[in-house]
Amino acid sequence: QSLVDNKPSEQRGVPESVIQLEATRELMAAIEQLPPQQQVAVRLYLEAKAQGVSLKELCRSRDLAFDRVNRNKLFGITRLAELLRQPAS
Repeated sequence: QSLVDNKPSEQRGVPESVIQLEATRELMAAIEQLPPQQQVAVRLYLEAKAQGVSLKELCRSRDLAFDRVNRNKLFGITRLAELLRQPAS
């Protein structure tokens, strides 16, 4: 097993999957509102995190241009933060 397995939320007695589920539903709704390239970049970033690899590694493994994906991810994450701060209408 890897050293990254001890997740702080699990130590507090909250199953990680529950947190991810709640975050994911809101997050996915917000991601849908992003421009297509940012959507793709943010999804790749989340996938990389889920797999425990860097975005750079994931891009390399799929033959994607890391610089472009990373730039779109940064814009996408910034926009997501704004969307998630707004109360759902």
